[in-house]
Amino acid sequence: MFFFSVYFFYALLTRLLKNKIVVVLTTLYYACFPVFLSCNMSILTESLSVSGTIFFVWLVVEYVYRPGFVKATLIGAMAFLLIMLRPAFLLVLPILCVFWVGRAIMRRETRAKEISGLVATTFSLFLLLGYCQLSKQQFGVFGLSTVSHINQLHILIQSGIYSEGSDPEMNRLIQKNLDEFAAANPKAAPGDPWFYSPTVTPQAYNYAAWTKMSDYYPASRFAAYVDETIKRHRYRYATHTLRKILGAAPIKIGYVDPFNNKPPRIQLYEKTLADQFGWFLTYRFVYCLLFMEFLVSLTILLKVRRLSWSFAFVLLCAGGLIFTAVAGAQSDWSRLAIPALPLVFVLIARYLDLLVCLWRKICGECALSYLSEQP
Repeated sequence: MFFFSVYFFYALLTRLLKNKIVVVLTTLYYACFPVFLSCNMSILTESLSVSGTIFFVWLVVEYVYRPGFVKATLIGAMAFLLIMLRPAFLLVLPILCVFWVGRAIMRRETRAKEISGLVATTFSLFLLLGYCQLSKQQFGVFGLSTVSHINQLHILIQSGIYSEGSDPEMNRLIQKNLDEFAAANPKAAPGDPWFYSPTVTPQAYNYAAWTKMSDYYPASRFAAYVDETIKRHRYRYATHTLRKILGAAPIKIGYVDPFNNKPPRIQLYEKTLADQFGWFLTYRFVYCLLFMEFLVSLTILLKVRRLSWSFAFVLLCAGGLIFTAVAGAQSDWSRLAIPALPLVFVLIARYLDLLVCLWRKICGECALSYLSEQP
């Protein structure tokens, strides 16, 4: 799948960029990126998520250039497949809705095709709701998986919000685990204030969070506790999420899979290679890149009254995947944002392509002017 995605990544860049050298070099960078190659040897969703992201965005860009009813329907179906692969892709549904509605308003000549895409996306939504209902009948929890509730429980403990949770019995269990660890480890180091409450150390958090709540309570009660606690403390939860987003700035996106039983020297080699390939790919860099792309798109829209649908879609998907990785999980943000990296490469290549274009135009004109002035 990754091998085929290299071709589609090349086709995507060919559609979006002008300079062939930039297209080829960026494709080679994508194909040889150590993190992607390592993910291909792991039983995790990262590899298929990376490939699926490329297939999905390529299909949307092809639709932008050559709209069609079949493509619009396939986009909706592809969104459903991505979400079933990795629930974090749920963000593509609102993005697609904005995409279809926006184009239906601004592109009258293809409005029927946009409506068909919106219908396909809506059908995917109903399929997902049906799946969630089956989950509720089977496990008592309306949702795509229990992972989100597990992650949110961890976040509640990290942030200290658990102390005012909706279920006093669960609050006492969590506090009991924290107190037990604190008593046994009085010199435990405090956690990063961006991610941890002053009253919770990382070591105590790990001890408390990994106590399986499902061993004590049914899944329905466990999920209700998480949902109700967040509803009661929306502001604190949102504030903690913002702190995590800011605190993640220096973290590098991408990692070499630690789950493979490789010799230490091979692991060291892969990590060193990954550092050489992606040393600049921190959350801070990606934040700046996304913000710059937003400003550029907004300026073009206001000045030229034109919207680049392809790059707007890339921007929304990349930003959504980055936000979901940080806001939706309690740790492991380096790995969880990996599916956004190909889209980051596309945005970087866009500005490299622009620089090459400006260089050729300016230097070419200067050289022509210089030569024409010779006697």
